Amino acid sequence: MKADVTPLRDVLESLVLQFDKLQEMLHTERDLIRKREADKIYALSEEIGTVLASIREMDEQRQEIIRVLAQSLGITPEGLDLTTLDRELGSRTGLLPLRDRLRAAILLADQTNKENQAAFKGVLNAMEAILKAMGEGNRAIFYNRIGGRQTTESFHSRFSKQL
Repeated sequence: MKADVTPLRDVLESLVLQFDKLQEMLHTERDLIRKREADKIYALSEEIGTVLASIREMDEQRQEIIRVLAQSLGITPEGLDLTTLDRELGSRTGLLPLRDRLRAAILLADQTNKENQAAFKGVLNAMEAILKAMGEGNRAIFYNRIGGRQTTESFHSRFSKQL
């Protein structure tokens, strides 16, 4: 009995498309981090979360399809990967190029995400340094009745020199 790999190809193609979409979003995120546009970063992070949830769902579908294919071929699901499946089905499934495209898309998105995390940590470290400089010297910062910040003159001159 020949197994139909069309559903698996479809899911793999959809995963590649989702990772390509994620990659575009991560590039947008990097630009927003550089521009320090917190509101837009927050909104985009929700969109990224939606794409990641979609990827998780598709991956669950992929795993179920592989489980069914393994069962139909008499192979334990743990021992079945796309190379084995392709070989078992005559090496003409078209799965291996899709696997390679998916791996490349995942690696690219992972690398971009790591770069974004590093950039974001840099921004956070810079903000912490600024906040530390503002609070340096155990000087108390007071607020007036309308919420305005009041500091001493020495604080302002020292703060501007540090920047």
